[in-house]
Amino acid sequence: MARPSVDGLERALHGRMAVVRVDIESPAAQMVVRRYGLRATPTYVLVDGQGNEVWRQVGGSPDRAVIEQRLAGLARPRR
Repeated sequence: MARPSVDGLERALHGRMAVVRVDIESPAAQMVVRRYGLRATPTYVLVDGQGNEVWRQVGGSPDRAVIEQRLAGLARPRR
């Protein structure tokens, strides 16, 4: 797992976003693996409060600015 990348995101976004690490090989995580179609690591998935996927990146380190932009979009009230 891309621990340094995830740790950095967790520190930067603390209090605004929950960071959850999932071991795709773990039997306990298979419900999450199936729901979000996780097949490769690292995979970063941003979900809204209802569990709907709003952003995904497979591989590499996520661009914090992109995540910030997506979070800002989630914070806006829907009309």
